[in-house]
Formats: sequence, C-alpha cells, structure tokens
Amino acid sequence: APSGPRVRVIHRVTHVFRPEDAASLDGWSDDRLAIQTKGDNNPSADPWIVTIGDDAVWERTSVVPFLGWPFVWLGDPITRAIAFAVVGATGTIWLLTVIWRRPPRTTGEPA
Repeated sequence: APSGPRVRVIHRVTHVFRPEDAASLDGWSDDRLAIQTKGDNNPSADPWIVTIGDDAVWERTSVVPFLGWPFVWLGDPITRAIAFAVVGATGTIWLLTVIWRRPPRTTGEPA
C-alpha cells in the first residue's frame, strides 16, 4: 500500500472487517480498524488492507464536484511553483500599473 507523509490516497471504503475476521489479516493489531478500499476508476478492490489506528475516520457528507482538483494539482512541486509564479507576476504587474498610472487630465490644464 502506498504510505508516507506525502502520499495521499482517496478511495472508497468497500468493506470494514469485523474484529474476528481482521485478526487473520497481515499487519493487523488489536487496536486498529481494518478496512478494504477501492478507487473509483479501478475495476477491483485495492490489493492491500488499510489499518487505522485513530479513533476518527473521515466520512464524506456532501460533494462539490471538482473542488479538490486544485489541491491535487498544488501537491505537485512544479505545478505549485508555476502557480505561485503566475500569481506573483500578476500581482506585480497590477501593483506597477497602479503606481505608474497617470491621473487623468482635465480640460484646460497645460500639457
């Protein structure tokens, strides 16, 4: 199973193992919840069993389509650098435009 502090896997829980069934799973311990997951684009369940040591498990309660994509994109260092460069350049151009903009001339003023 992919693991580590920077690995983000978002899959559906397809099966929660009962304690008596989980006892036979590889890597399971008494204090962990064991679950089977599946990615939406995958034809079958993941080949690994996920164990959760916390008391809390995230549960989806609502859906906002495509809202998470910017977070996925910004997880890539190159994409993040490009995004910050574009935002920084846009802000710099806007600031310079505001600073260097001449006030409008009114009629009757000498040039």
